[in-house]
Amino acid sequence: MESVWITDRLGKSWKVEVDIQSDDNSQIILVNLFILNPKIEYAFTRGYLSIMKTGKTAKIEDLVIEYPELENRGIGSALLNLMEAISRKIGAIKMTGELSVEDADHFGKLKYFYHKHGYRIYLKKHPDNNSAFYGRIFKSLTQ
Repeated sequence: MESVWITDRLGKSWKVEVDIQSDDNSQIILVNLFILNPKIEYAFTRGYLSIMKTGKTAKIEDLVIEYPELENRGIGSALLNLMEAISRKIGAIKMTGELSVEDADHFGKLKYFYHKHGYRIYLKKHPDNNSAFYGRIFKSLTQ
């Protein structure tokens, strides 16, 4: 496990543990970023993001800032930028991800967040529920 430091908009530094796991054929690489909680004695994720790389595509599995008081401080942006750098390093040429129906209560925030980082966002109405949406995000890493 490797450690890197990110800095939020308020100038606070956060230690991020980068855990890269791959199978024997290196077809799937799982990358987890853990921010350690300084208030308790064991590692606890404050924000995390995982990707699985198959071929040349890195897929964002999840990106969560678990505490509302840590939102809008640039931590998610710093984690996403770090994940894109790691994805390029392991040979990915594009990033993808999914927006699920469970994300519906904060689609506006997600659309703004990914759009400002250069992602294209595709939303569709859910086939079983016209008021629910789901979607995908995409970004080329070769630009």
